[in-house]
This record gives sequence, structure tokens and C-alpha cells, in this order.
Amino acid sequence: PPPPPPRPLRWRIGAGVLLGSVPAGSGVELSAQGGIELAWSATPWLAVGLRDVMVAPVVTSGRVSAGAAVFAELGWALRPWLVPHAQLGVDLRVMGIDDPRGRAARVGVAPMVILGVRALPARGFSVSLQTGLHAVVTDAWTTTTHALPAGAIGWSAGLSVAAHFS
Repeated sequence: PPPPPPRPLRWRIGAGVLLGSVPAGSGVELSAQGGIELAWSATPWLAVGLRDVMVAPVVTSGRVSAGAAVFAELGWALRPWLVPHAQLGVDLRVMGIDDPRGRAARVGVAPMVILGVRALPARGFSVSLQTGLHAVVTDAWTTTTHALPAGAIGWSAGLSVAAHFS
């Protein structure tokens, strides 16, 4: 009899960074959004998870931010090794944890959409090129490095690498 097909790779753990720019004085500064990603694939085309799990200092305020984005992802396998995908979710950041001036921590919320193309050069490994938009709906929200005010829309693009396992 033929060997059984390989088990589906349901879990993904990886790391990624999206780079963008934010207004600063009369110019702009480089901003980063990124961290660890953990996802579970319910089907070959649907995944749910957390991304951009990170604790980092916010450059503009000297305060520390911690948070993650909850997302659902739809993917379309054009080839077994090429998967365009879209993630919809909400990024939540607690800003000002362990503040040296004793200011209260605040929660920032930014709905997001991430579009990307994931290449799988080997079973169990992927590289994804991504671009994303985050819309700030609270009085402030942070990227990994900068605070953005209410109403701001942050655009960024970058790379993610991940291991896939069953």
C-alpha cells in the first residue's frame, strides 16, 4: 500500500517586523511594528492567532508598551509553496507599564488589516512579505517604537519567517 499522506501542519510560530514612518517634527522617523506570531490553522485556508507579541520601550515617550494583535487569516494556495493571505484583526497595546514618573498605564486599540504572500521553500518553513494598515481608535496607540494619536493610520511593510508543525 502507498504511504499515508503527511499530517497537516496546523501550528505556525514565527517572528516578523513591519517598518513604516511616523511624523516627527518637520520630517518623519522610521517606525517598527513586530514581534512573535503564533497561529493555528483550522483549515488549509483559515487560521487564527496572535501576532506582534512584544514588550518594548516607546521612543517618543520613554514609556514601555506591551501587547499583541488578535487576528483571523484567509489564505489562498496558488501553488503548494505560494500562499497569498489576508489578516484582519485588532492590535491591543498597554502603554506605560512600569512608568518611572508614576503615570497610569493606558490601553491603545487599532483595528488592522495585513496583506501578504507566504512562500514555503521547504516543508515546515515559510517566509512572508507583508504590508499592513493600523487605524488608531483610542486616544493613542503604539507601534513597537512610537506612539500614534487617535485617528492616525499607520502603514508599514516587512517580512515574517515562521516554522510550521502539526
